[in-house]
Amino acid sequence: MSWALSTPEGLLNNKAALAATLQKNVAVEEQLQVISATVVDGMSLDHRVKGDQDAFREVATTVMGLVLREGSHSDRIDVVLDTYEENSIKISERSLRGED
Repeated sequence: MSWALSTPEGLLNNKAALAATLQKNVAVEEQLQVISATVVDGMSLDHRVKGDQDAFREVATTVMGLVLREGSHSDRIDVVLDTYEENSIKISERSLRGED
C-alpha cells in the first residue's frame, strides 16, 4: 500500500516525497513549445525583499520587479500566497524533525 499523502501514523508526507510519487509516471518534454504562464511563490518573494525600503511603495516596486522579471516570457503571471494551517504538510514535516 502506498502512503503517498500520509505516513502510516497519519502525518502528512513531505512535499518532496509527494512530488516524487506524483511525477513517477509523467513523461518529460525536452522543450516546451510555448511558455504561457508563470506561477510565483509569493512567500519566496517575502524572503527576497531586503529590509532597507522605507515605504510600502518601495517594497511594492521591488516585489513587482521580481514578479515581472520571473514571468517576463509568459502571457500570464500568478502570484500564490499561502498560509500554514495547523494540519498542514509543513507542520507535519516540522513535527517529524522535532521543530516548533
